[in-house]
Amino acid sequence: MDKSLERRTSLASITSSIQTPYVIPELVEADLDQLYFERVHPLIPVLQRTRYFTWAKGPSKSDSRIALQYAMWTLTASLSTHCQSIRDSLYTHTKRTLKNKLKHGSY
Repeated sequence: MDKSLERRTSLASITSSIQTPYVIPELVEADLDQLYFERVHPLIPVLQRTRYFTWAKGPSKSDSRIALQYAMWTLTASLSTHCQSIRDSLYTHTKRTLKNKLKHGSY
């Protein structure tokens, strides 16, 4: 099976089961990470790939890193036709997370 078709098929079946925008299945996270570095990073290279994967796969992430991760996933979903179903949920969660961080004065 074509790798991109396989990715779209698996993403479509998983995203239909997402109950809240806060919890994303690991397979979807992996797809979003890969798509970010394929499609967004060449245009907006704000992350260093090796460092990103080091902290992204770590056991605990700071609130700032979680906000950054959701922001990059939101950008990725907006540029991917097979991620459109989760784009708005990602955007809403990212916006809420960033507003809370600004409100509490933590960056």
